[in-house]
Amino acid sequence: MCPLGHRFDVARHGSVRLDAGRGRLRHQGDDRDMIEARRLFFEAGGFRAVTAALATATEQARGSRAAWWLLDVGAGTGHHSEGILDRSVGGHGVAVDVSRHALAAAARRHSRLAAVGADVWAGLPVRSNMVDVVLVAFAPRNAAEMHRALRPDGRLLVLTPAADHLRELLAHTRVGVDVHKRERLDRTFAQRFELERRLRVTDRVQLRADAGAALYRMGPWARHDVTLRPLDSVTVAVELSLYRPRLV
Repeated sequence: MCPLGHRFDVARHGSVRLDAGRGRLRHQGDDRDMIEARRLFFEAGGFRAVTAALATATEQARGSRAAWWLLDVGAGTGHHSEGILDRSVGGHGVAVDVSRHALAAAARRHSRLAAVGADVWAGLPVRSNMVDVVLVAFAPRNAAEMHRALRPDGRLLVLTPAADHLRELLAHTRVGVDVHKRERLDRTFAQRFELERRLRVTDRVQLRADAGAALYRMGPWARHDVTLRPLDSVTVAVELSLYRPRLV
């Protein structure tokens, strides 16, 4: 219960929705099949190099603080948060997503990870200047809210697909990576953040049959007409951008 008397029930699986009374959601997020496919692909090692890079970047970003907070915006299954928190005994995290299926998965991910239903465009349910690291991986980016939530010495980690990300899959779809994504990303954050560094993470992932099939079902291409073709390997290629908040 909040100081104004609003009550929010914790779901049986452990998440809580804090978007009540804020109007109709713009979208309901990923459905059950997409979340299950993502879980299977991640647990088969599909994004192992990416999660490891995020964990390393977070360790560097939080500095010497023994106790610190991670805010994972658009967290999905909470896979990346779990990998990050496993590297730190003093870290706690909040996984935010609009999908009830994602929240159910994230709530079971880690004992120090809370799963919260909220829409980043309606406002993040965290106090200002309280979060050490904000992570947004392939998810909507509300620069103003992320800046508000971050401590002045915190860091924002943004994960975006590189041009050759999942190229073996996308060759059979009508979905592609925006060639101007990096420029649009920097424009989004230019007023409130300064780019500190950017690195590329690549991996060649060998796929089991079930993980290869899951790959087709886990992303936006799942909503398009896709001819399923067996994939025994795929290229994972992403850019990880680290930003520091400006004084505004």
